[in-house]
Amino acid sequence: NYVYQDFSTLPDFYSIPEGRIKPYGTVHAVLCARETISEPFAVINADDFYGRNAFEVMHKALSELRGDNALAVAYRLKNTVSPNGAVTRGICTGKNGRLCSVRETYKITVDGNGCIYDAESGRLDGESLVSMNLWGFTPDIFKKMQTALEDFLRAPHPDPLKAEYALPTMVDSLISKNELKVELLSTDSRWFGMTYIEDRPTVAAALASKHKDGEYPERLF
Repeated sequence: NYVYQDFSTLPDFYSIPEGRIKPYGTVHAVLCARETISEPFAVINADDFYGRNAFEVMHKALSELRGDNALAVAYRLKNTVSPNGAVTRGICTGKNGRLCSVRETYKITVDGNGCIYDAESGRLDGESLVSMNLWGFTPDIFKKMQTALEDFLRAPHPDPLKAEYALPTMVDSLISKNELKVELLSTDSRWFGMTYIEDRPTVAAALASKHKDGEYPERLF
C-alpha cells in the first residue's frame, strides 16, 4: 500500500498558515499510514541505506514486540559520519537496555585521522550510539502520536511555515514523561546517506562492494 502525506489528515482545529508548503515532519508522516497498519511495524527514512544487519536486528525484535512499547536500532557514530561536511545526529543514552534520551547534536565532523568532533562539546566517542530514524512500534503508538502532534500544532513556533515535528523529538518527550518504554538495540552496520553530493562516489563504491561480496544481489527483481 502507498499513502501520501498531505494536509488533509491534519486535525480539524488546525488552520494551515498561508503560504505553508512544507510537510509537518515524520510524526505526521507515520500517522498518515495509520489506517493501513494493523501489526508491529518499522519506520525508516526512504532515502537512506541502513544495512542488512540493522533490518535483521529490527525484524527479530519486532516479532516479540507487544503493547505500546517501542524499539530503536542505533548505530555507532563512526559508521554514520561524512568526510565531506558536517552532519546532525541524535546521540542516544541508555540504561539496562532501555533508551533514556535522544539528544540532537549538530555540526558533527570527522578529520583525516578519523577523530569525530562537534562544534559545542568537542571530541565525540565514535562508539557512541546514534539514532538514524530506525524505529519499531505497534499500532498502540498511534494514539500517543496523535496527541503529541496535536500538542505540537497548538504550540507557537518561531517559523510556522517551516516548523516540523520529528520522531526523535516525540520519542524523547514521551520517555521523559514516562509514557513510553523503548528498547535500545544496536547494529554494526554502516549507514549510508547522501547528505552531500560529494558522498555519491563513496556510497556507490560501498554498494558495489556489497554486490560483489554477495551480501546483496545487483538486481532485487
